[in-house]
Amino acid sequence: MTRIALSLTTAVFLSFCVSPAWTAEGNRLVYLDEPNNPWQFDRRSPKLITPQWIGEKGVQGVAVLAIDDMSGDGQNFRNYLSPIIDRLKLIDGRGPVSITCNRPDPTHTNMQWLLGQGVSLETHTLSHPCPLLHRLDFARAATDYHRCVDLLATIPNNRSVGFRFPCMDGQNTPSPRAYAEIMNGVSEMGNFMSSSTSVGMVFTPTDRELPRSIFEGDPAGGKRFSKYLMNGFVNYIEDYPYPFTVGNMIWEIPFVYPNDYTGQALNGAQNPVMIADFKVAVDATVAKQGAVSLCFHAGGWMRNDQMVEIVDHADRSHGKKVKFLTMREVDERMVENMLAGHSLRNAKGGDNGVRILDIDGDGYMDVVIGNPGAKLCRIWDPEKEFWQEAPFPTLVTPALRFGILDKSGRAAAIETNEHGVTRAWRFDGRAWVADQSLGKGLAGVATHRKGADGGVRLRDLDDDGICELIVGTPTQSAIYRLGKNGWQKLPFGIPEGSSLVTQSGGDAGLRFADIDDDGRQDVIFSNGEHYGTWMFDSLKTGWSRTGLHGRRQGDGVGEQHTRDRNALAPIVRKDGTNNGAWIKRGHLYWQNEDTGAIMPHHIDQRSFGELLGEQVNQPRPASSSLRAMQARSGFRVELVAAEPLVMDPVDVAWGPDGRLWVAEMADYPMGLDHKGKPGGRIVALTDTDGDGRYDKRTLFADGLETANTVLPWRDGVLAIAPPNIWFLRDTTGDGKSNLRVLLYEGFGRGNEQHRGNGLVWGLDGWLYVSNGDSGGTIRSIKTGKKLNLGGFDLRIQPDTGALEPATGVTQHGRNRDDWGNWVAGNNSNGWQIALEDHEVRRNSKVDQPNSRHPINGVIPLYPISRVLSHYSGYRAPPAGSPGSLTSACGYTFYRDSLFDGHIAPSVYFSCPVHNCVHREEITWNGVLMETERANDEARSEFLRSSDSWFRPTAIRTGPDGAMYVADMYRLVIEHPEWIDDKLEQEMIADGRLRAGHDRGRIYKTFPSGAKLHKRVNLASLNPAELGAALGSSNGWQRDTAHMMLTWFEKDQQKEAIPGLIGVLQSKHPAARAQALSALADLGALSADALKIGLDDSHPGVRRNALRVGNHLFNDHPALGQRAVALLNDEDAHVQQQAAYALGASTHKDAGRALGRFLVKNAGRPYLRAAALTSAAALPHEVLLAVLGAERTPVTSALSAELMGMLGADAKKLVPPVLTRIASKPDNGKHYQSWEFHAATRLMEAMGDDEAARALVPAMLVKARDTVIDEKRDLETRLAAVPFLERASPNADVRLLTSLLKLKTPIELQVAAVKSLLRHENTVVARSLLSGWSAHGPAVRGAIIDALLARPVLTGTLLDAIDGNRELGVSLDTSRRQLLLRHSSKSIRVRATKLLGGATNANRAAVLNKYTPVLTKAGDREKGRELFGTHCALCHRLNGVGKVVGPNLAALSNRAPLTFLTAILDPNQAIEATWMLFVAKTRDGRTLAGAVAEETSSAVTLVGVDGARTQIPRDQLVSLESTGRSLMPEGLEGAITLEQMTDLLAYLKMAGRPMPQVAVKGNTLEHLDAKHDGFYSILFDPVAGATGIELEWANEGNFKHWTIREIEAYANFETKVDIVAGTVVPGPTRTGANGLDQAFDGKVETWTYTTPSYTDVAPQRTLLKLAPGAHVLDRIRVNHVGGNDTNGRLQQITVRVTTDANPDLAARKYADVADLSVQIFGEAEAEEAAKPKEKPKPKGKPEPYGGKPHKIPGLIEAEHYDEGPPEVAYRDNDARNQGAPYRRDTQVDIEKRDDASNGHGLGWTSAGEWLSYTVEVAADGTYAIDMPVASSKQGGLFHLEIAGKDLTGPIRIPDTGGWTTLKKVSTKEVKLTKGVHRIRIVMDAVGPSGYVGDIDYFKFSAVE
Repeated sequence: MTRIALSLTTAVFLSFCVSPAWTAEGNRLVYLDEPNNPWQFDRRSPKLITPQWIGEKGVQGVAVLAIDDMSGDGQNFRNYLSPIIDRLKLIDGRGPVSITCNRPDPTHTNMQWLLGQGVSLETHTLSHPCPLLHRLDFARAATDYHRCVDLLATIPNNRSVGFRFPCMDGQNTPSPRAYAEIMNGVSEMGNFMSSSTSVGMVFTPTDRELPRSIFEGDPAGGKRFSKYLMNGFVNYIEDYPYPFTVGNMIWEIPFVYPNDYTGQALNGAQNPVMIADFKVAVDATVAKQGAVSLCFHAGGWMRNDQMVEIVDHADRSHGKKVKFLTMREVDERMVENMLAGHSLRNAKGGDNGVRILDIDGDGYMDVVIGNPGAKLCRIWDPEKEFWQEAPFPTLVTPALRFGILDKSGRAAAIETNEHGVTRAWRFDGRAWVADQSLGKGLAGVATHRKGADGGVRLRDLDDDGICELIVGTPTQSAIYRLGKNGWQKLPFGIPEGSSLVTQSGGDAGLRFADIDDDGRQDVIFSNGEHYGTWMFDSLKTGWSRTGLHGRRQGDGVGEQHTRDRNALAPIVRKDGTNNGAWIKRGHLYWQNEDTGAIMPHHIDQRSFGELLGEQVNQPRPASSSLRAMQARSGFRVELVAAEPLVMDPVDVAWGPDGRLWVAEMADYPMGLDHKGKPGGRIVALTDTDGDGRYDKRTLFADGLETANTVLPWRDGVLAIAPPNIWFLRDTTGDGKSNLRVLLYEGFGRGNEQHRGNGLVWGLDGWLYVSNGDSGGTIRSIKTGKKLNLGGFDLRIQPDTGALEPATGVTQHGRNRDDWGNWVAGNNSNGWQIALEDHEVRRNSKVDQPNSRHPINGVIPLYPISRVLSHYSGYRAPPAGSPGSLTSACGYTFYRDSLFDGHIAPSVYFSCPVHNCVHREEITWNGVLMETERANDEARSEFLRSSDSWFRPTAIRTGPDGAMYVADMYRLVIEHPEWIDDKLEQEMIADGRLRAGHDRGRIYKTFPSGAKLHKRVNLASLNPAELGAALGSSNGWQRDTAHMMLTWFEKDQQKEAIPGLIGVLQSKHPAARAQALSALADLGALSADALKIGLDDSHPGVRRNALRVGNHLFNDHPALGQRAVALLNDEDAHVQQQAAYALGASTHKDAGRALGRFLVKNAGRPYLRAAALTSAAALPHEVLLAVLGAERTPVTSALSAELMGMLGADAKKLVPPVLTRIASKPDNGKHYQSWEFHAATRLMEAMGDDEAARALVPAMLVKARDTVIDEKRDLETRLAAVPFLERASPNADVRLLTSLLKLKTPIELQVAAVKSLLRHENTVVARSLLSGWSAHGPAVRGAIIDALLARPVLTGTLLDAIDGNRELGVSLDTSRRQLLLRHSSKSIRVRATKLLGGATNANRAAVLNKYTPVLTKAGDREKGRELFGTHCALCHRLNGVGKVVGPNLAALSNRAPLTFLTAILDPNQAIEATWMLFVAKTRDGRTLAGAVAEETSSAVTLVGVDGARTQIPRDQLVSLESTGRSLMPEGLEGAITLEQMTDLLAYLKMAGRPMPQVAVKGNTLEHLDAKHDGFYSILFDPVAGATGIELEWANEGNFKHWTIREIEAYANFETKVDIVAGTVVPGPTRTGANGLDQAFDGKVETWTYTTPSYTDVAPQRTLLKLAPGAHVLDRIRVNHVGGNDTNGRLQQITVRVTTDANPDLAARKYADVADLSVQIFGEAEAEEAAKPKEKPKPKGKPEPYGGKPHKIPGLIEAEHYDEGPPEVAYRDNDARNQGAPYRRDTQVDIEKRDDASNGHGLGWTSAGEWLSYTVEVAADGTYAIDMPVASSKQGGLFHLEIAGKDLTGPIRIPDTGGWTTLKKVSTKEVKLTKGVHRIRIVMDAVGPSGYVGDIDYFKFSAVE
């Protein structure tokens, strides 16, 4: 046995709360030596509270109302501010507001009015550049600032003191360079500013000076204020609401969060949440005695009455404790009450010798004044609130240095005077006392030389609290340490090549920071020539370790600003000016004109981890690694174990007694000897003193092969050490396992990262194990049963030896939450286990949806380390850019309550390559989990470290409620399989491959201030106590108690039942849910207990009750009925589980309910699958319910599927079911429509069976009555018609014929025709044709189509045509062509004779005749009418017509000859999609049309009229191509030469497609100037529509845009009049035209203008439709424009109402479904803006990642070649829509959770292409699989090489939505060996408006 006891003083036991500050008190004054960094202060810094400077007793806090952006006459500001000023005057007669101005009119009377109210006018630059420093133009920024300062100086009676950087509230616009080189300067007129309010300040829950109610009572919890920080924003400090100095020249008054700009971005404009947060921010400021500014704007983001509300709150809540001041008043009171009349800047704008510092170390700022006017020290007494004064002995000059030089912590000062004499003073608590010893030993050292900075600094280098003295000039480098007899020179200087100052005394570019987190001061140096970083070791060796270093090949600025993350931009430029660098939060940042508007978020950055350079290859002590940790804001990190206590930890688990068991994979990666020698260990860690930190190690087992999982079990542990699962036990009491029992064997031995792992307790009493991705055949030693893992995980019961497959295949980390939702992953691909295999196995006949639902792929990560990837293909991203996930493991959830209010439910996983733990927040789409990066971690991580050896593995929720992370702590984490062979051998030889095998750490993280749970010893509890212990919020405690209860004997288990019953009343829903599981596992779940669960208020409890209790339904019918009711639960998980649970019921009601549930949820795959799975138990009842539903494609498919599931039993089932349906209704009731539907379908299933007809005599009688009963509803009458035809073929001809009269609803007439002609009854056909003149268009079309479908009846049609000229003339061209090209020769001959033959067999002659029209100008308006008459039957353009043929709007070739050829000779070139096919069916029909879709079971034809007919394959006799186009020849017979000229003029220009927009639900999003045009908006039909709501969202105040003519349509093409409308709230319009002109049929423009500084309007347009039964399905907006720099219409939301309330605003409007849109540009504008031909770009595409894609292999669609447009790709839209992936290109890439790489191509349109460089391994034939997606049918694309088509057109089908991928395949693709460039060409869009989304191309060789 090995035990290691560690002393309590061991340094590794540290806790760390992430809070940037100076490393020790010895460095609390160093900010005086690093001027112009406005981010140096935080909660631990000395504070300057309001009583110190306010000069007014009782005032505790100050608020400056600072409003931005005034220009011009200021009238709008006067209007906006008047009520605010009036409210302020009620306080003390003043109206203190500060306005930051751009270009105010100095002479306008409003300026004097504002000043007279008490307003101060401050500066904000002339042109408002965001940021001030941007686009390489420093001079412009300086001019913009100084001229604004001078302009404000010309306003009479005004004295501006303050400045605010534009856009500082949401963007990184402040810069140290701007402070140093612009603000510290003086304008040409001699003006300058002395204060700023540009740095944000955020209150956090870690500040104990704040009342807890500020955060605990708010829904956002700890993120109440930080939620307003925008992505990538770093311009803020935390918990420091006090004025501070920047560069000793500028007062900075921080602005507090929220502000109205980021507030409206987060919550929406004028949101009350933002106002409430403003109020609380004022409360917090008063609580901390602070002074902040409140940033707002005179516009729509915040109403003026809302600011009045904030002022009113402050006044009423705090009275005289709060003071409202202007920036000028703050400055004046500072000077008067604190600085003894001395301002920071002298009269000429220079340094006035005033310093603000904490002299006596009491935590409060004091004052030193040293100028010609005074030498004074002022010390603040916080108890007496009084300034005590003492003389200061010298002038404050660049020679004076302050520091901490003794343990008292009080300040000292050193200077070398003008005579070269060094003098020094200490502050003794009352006065400054000269101390000659502080000058001893400094011979040759001068703090200044010739009046300039002499390069001397006081800095605590070794973290002992006392400063060393550093000398750094180009000629002198030395370090001195203070001893008893003065200064002693140390044996080192600052690093060679670096310097503190230049020869002239300027800043040389050296900064100190603790880069490696060891508490000591490291050096960063970067100037215009070279750069470097050096790590401090000790006072003996100094900075002996070099990190980054390099020399520039230029000056490093402008275009030469480096993007290389291994190089540094200058801190100081070559010209000696500040380059805008600063240090904060473990980063070195730059903001200057080289980064502004050029780099992301306007900044460049390097993390401390990146600054380490080569030092990252060295391990750190555990204490240093702890300091390197950065948790999310508001969380702390503690180190609970480190080497030698723990080494190589990969899994942790707590035993019932509280010991922490650890699996140590010491033999990673290739064994202890690199040859496979096992070395895995299981150890137990003990916390002997209960302090939460482990201090004793016990080696329990060793010599295991790659031990990766441990779980305490009974009196031992289970351990996975592939290929085995062991039970290890100590039977001797010595703490070491002496008994090893093999339980399971057979896991595959893949590389150690891919072996079986994980032992997770499920709510069902099984342990779940991950496959590991190496498979194997698992054998249970106890039972002998074998299981071939293949693509599965498994679940086991160790006590019995049971094993079963489980949904997989997981590489590492298969874990569940409290409700039974499981997540897992394989490297970068994470998924939700949406279906468990044991549910799937219940009914093998069900076509199940994907059992794994993707939740993440390759996502960006934001490490702060220098990533040490040894993978041979790794390429580091550019500096400041995120990394890409490549090593995800340990997918899991947090399972306790301590994170509540801090973090939303999330999935966590380790990312060991990137040294972080990532978090994705969970939302639910039905039963499917969706995850996305948390907003407040947009560019950070939940937990990350700058230590590149941090290798997180397992993540567990601990017994105390903290989250624990095991850190394997290795240099190399990659398996050698992925490392270059040569490098691998080198690393084996020098020890790097296993470096860190003797190290390891375990951390825990939790919210700061959270109270951790007390330790519970479950091992000491009896069964009754264990039952009660399940009542905990802690997941570990519940799981452990649950497991332990199953270990007891039955008699003992009974003792736990009362406690478990009691837990059902627990306040913790998760406890209530798990108590039900425990009762079920003990066989003790009673009906009463189950009822409690089924009635629980929490859906998770109801769900688990259904899961564990369905066996009780048959004995307790009320429970079964409750389960039926839960099919309609508000929660989709409950619905799904109810459907599964009812499979155990034998009650008919359950089956009927499942059937109804199936119909209702047929479009929701997982609910549908659950119901179908259970349908096998009650097939009669389920089928009966489905058959009884309205006949739709959905219910028909369900019926077929159910019948298919029944197989041979189907015909046995039909008679009894049909008998039940057809039985005569009771009490004279009528048959319902569903009964007719069901009976019809059942008879169809029986075929032509007289026995089936004999079962429905009563129903037949009633059906005859029903069809003619005008009082019955139309739905039932329509259902009765096909029933009659099935039940009595040809027996009801007279009855059905009688329906063909005008008063009969047209739908009923058409149904009657179809039934009459379903059989080849020529008598009926002749009868119908004889009444031709009386039939309307719809009936005529139905008659002809039915006759053409059967050759016998086609002959009857020709007979009728022979005798009826009208009949022949009324045939349209398409139907004529069907006759003329009929498959029957006799029909063709007769048709030719009757119809005059082909219109013109010589197509060339026809084309020649019409060629002259190509050179003539036509009339577009006449052409539009011709299109509607002749073309709209099959084509849609500009929103008119049917979608049968190609989408003309998508054509890229619009040459008139192209159109003319297509019209007159459509068979010259036929696209496969529109080829005419003829299908013959077993029942004798002949159908013609284009093949719209083919599946394994059916073919769908689309006819010339757009009708779609689905033909089951088993009903097809033949399907043959005619070789001709669906488009008929012969249009020349209907269109004259002159008309053709007009039609071509219209086709050439109309309907040019615009770049498409994103559609989300019922909203069009991301509109901009590229979407000006007219909109055709389609959606699912809404029957009975009475009105429309269009909700418009535009960018902000004073923006305008126009619309012209709104139209509404029913059944796509029938216009519905809009008779009235209103706008809520009302808009302002630019002209006199009113709302009625938006829908009056005219084209006048209707302009929306958002009124300035009022509500953003309009929001909702409400339109009233003319009375009538409208089936609304389309809206047209005939022009949307004005989206230029003056305005942005950003989105349109569509809703429809069926209400009749005369008040339009009172009606209830519902979201439309399945919305889509086509946007078309205006023809004239498009023609005028036609781009000139651009020169062809030069160059050739380069392979993505530098290497060709391999074939065979998988090619991600988004990994197209690298290169510019027209070289590597063509994209019609220059914007990169979608995900932030390959943003340097124009290609539209979509983030997809279901894609293999997390991304895919999206927004594809015709004419686009992408190039892929590939290397084909061998000549051969290849197949290509391509996952694609489309909502509605997609378009066409093909693959080609060098212009040669490889595949032919590939159609993207309707996959069920953009979020659903389905594979399409093409085979027989011939490829030759070698390197090629394959081009993917988008040919045509489909009805979806796009070609479609594509995930990848997978090439495989065809045998």
